[in-house]
Amino acid sequence: MVVASDDGARVASRRPLPRALAVTWAALLGLLPLLFLVGFSAAVFSSELTGGPIFYGRDTTTFYYPLTLWAADEIKAGRLPLWTPLIFGGYPLFADGEIGLLSPFQAVLLWALDMPFAYSVGRAIQYAIAALGLYFYARSLGAQALGATIGALAFAYSSFMVGHLQHDNIVRSAMWLPWLLLAAEHALRTSGPRRLGWIGAAALALAFEGLGVHVQPVLMSLLVFGLALLFGPFGRTSIPTILSPSISKAAAMGRIVYDFKVLLTRHRLAAGALDWFLGRATLGVVIVGLGLGIAAAQLVPLYQLGLRSLRPTLVTYDYATTFAVTPPQLLTLVFPSMFNFDAERHWALWAPHESTLYVGIAPLLLSLVAILYVRGRAVAFFSLVALMSLLLAFGDYLPIKPYTVVWNLPGFSYLRAPARFSLLFSLALAVLASLGATWFARRARYRGPSRPLMALLNAMLLLPLVLGLSLGALRWWLRFDPLRATELFAIMLQTSKENWQLGPWHVYYGLLEMTRPDNPRTALALALLVAVPILLRLWLARPRFAFVWGALLLLLTSADLWYFTTSFYFKEYANALTPATPVVTMVADDPGPSRLFVEPTLNQRYGANQLAGAGIETVNGYSSLEPPRFADYWWSIVQQDNFLLDLFDVRYVLSARQTPGSRTFEGVTFHPSDRLMSGTAANPSGQDAFRLPPHRAA
Repeated sequence: MVVASDDGARVASRRPLPRALAVTWAALLGLLPLLFLVGFSAAVFSSELTGGPIFYGRDTTTFYYPLTLWAADEIKAGRLPLWTPLIFGGYPLFADGEIGLLSPFQAVLLWALDMPFAYSVGRAIQYAIAALGLYFYARSLGAQALGATIGALAFAYSSFMVGHLQHDNIVRSAMWLPWLLLAAEHALRTSGPRRLGWIGAAALALAFEGLGVHVQPVLMSLLVFGLALLFGPFGRTSIPTILSPSISKAAAMGRIVYDFKVLLTRHRLAAGALDWFLGRATLGVVIVGLGLGIAAAQLVPLYQLGLRSLRPTLVTYDYATTFAVTPPQLLTLVFPSMFNFDAERHWALWAPHESTLYVGIAPLLLSLVAILYVRGRAVAFFSLVALMSLLLAFGDYLPIKPYTVVWNLPGFSYLRAPARFSLLFSLALAVLASLGATWFARRARYRGPSRPLMALLNAMLLLPLVLGLSLGALRWWLRFDPLRATELFAIMLQTSKENWQLGPWHVYYGLLEMTRPDNPRTALALALLVAVPILLRLWLARPRFAFVWGALLLLLTSADLWYFTTSFYFKEYANALTPATPVVTMVADDPGPSRLFVEPTLNQRYGANQLAGAGIETVNGYSSLEPPRFADYWWSIVQQDNFLLDLFDVRYVLSARQTPGSRTFEGVTFHPSDRLMSGTAANPSGQDAFRLPPHRAA
């Protein structure tokens, strides 16, 4: 409407919205981040959801997809697949748990939808749940919607979650971690019936982790959950103040250290410290007891199967520290594809899907802003979590050995891959990025730039320049003196690693590829390192356009993590993941008992569990909980005569038509390095006579 002022001037005034309409509008705005996160997850898996090719890794084809395909048929037939006859000559699939038959949504999706659509919908739901959990948790700590959305993307599409896309059970367990911390935070803040409700929610989140089922994320979640109970609640005052322009970086870090010291001593020095501690301990025991009690339907059979598997024989420190992050892989915080030739070939000591560290460039820089400038208990806590989890992810590669402490904790000695502590590292950086983005937005709006903050942004702009020059110098050295470079790489490779065939020339050509000026993956990282600080500087200079700068920051984060996620694995149509050759069709159509043995030379194509999707029973099999008696038997088959296959009622043996390097004599194929016969002296098939006509050797 238009009103007249006392001096006759006409002044325009907006009529306020009705209260109900204002509340509705606010609710719709609040839904936008949630819709964006769900939509982002659907977009990432859009190819799968529309019948196109799906992301796959080695374990997708050799375990998860073929057995899920078989389990889906069983569930549709009204049977709970406790046991499968298709691998190992018979295997307790339910006790193994990796298909997640008791996990929320899994059995319902397999029953209601056809494969592979059910498989793809399950994937999209899992990543959406992970993102939404981090979003709500960051909001509970005081982060604004923009910061929480950036943090949600950084967690759900971090290198841990994306790298383990081929490990369905790890993702199904890890996605509930933010929800567990969210419920614990509210349980500490509230009292009475509301506290009971949040205790139940926390127990349910922990139960869903256990039903996932992968023990390692559960154990790591229990560690950070226990620490959060001890030092929380963090409250919505995680960003209580905007630091003055005169404060130095050293003073900011000093305040964080001081806050943490207060955090450690406040309750212990107060009266009733014992009651306080017992109350927290009781709360934790109730949540853990209820959560693991619900998950016991899956965890108890898993434990019993584990005791009867090969895993107890592998309880050594050397085994536990395999698949760790090596110190050079800190560079994957900026260059996530540094050690990859492509989605399958790499030159890292350990597989990149385990040992990459990446949360996105913008979240990484925003987490640094939070560490340096944001005062609050949540920042102090998650800074410590990030540091400790990173040290643990290095496994045995550090001069000090912090992983020995974890290895001696109950349950951890049976597990390997310290690199999986990057789950907690990704979680911590995602929370810090949420709080850092929120602090920066408030700083730009209310206080403007300061010398320390501008110095930090300038240092961020210098980083890509330093990295670019360093990469150029490294490339020049590699081309100038390749022999000395490979000699150095040979020394560096004298350590534990996954691929013992990895040699210095693999490292040499890997670095040449990574430092190539027109390498798009390296160029993208450097471009983002330039774009994000420039965007933050523009935000400080023109805070009235905060909506534009926030939207651009979200766009950069989304595009970065989109490219990282969609380029990490190859894609293939789901029906191509199950071999469909004439021999497979012949065996599958055999109406009688037709158990099959695949010789090792064809294991890559037909071995492990890959024929389960075709419904073919095999002697072969692959599982992390392989029965030891089966392992002994399988090696006996390989090393002795095949009459032992009669014990398994094997009707077919699938072997290569002609081994590479084989020779043919009068229509009979043989390999020059193979024995004519194998077996022990007591074995009836170990005795035979051969009459060969005279033949002149060439």
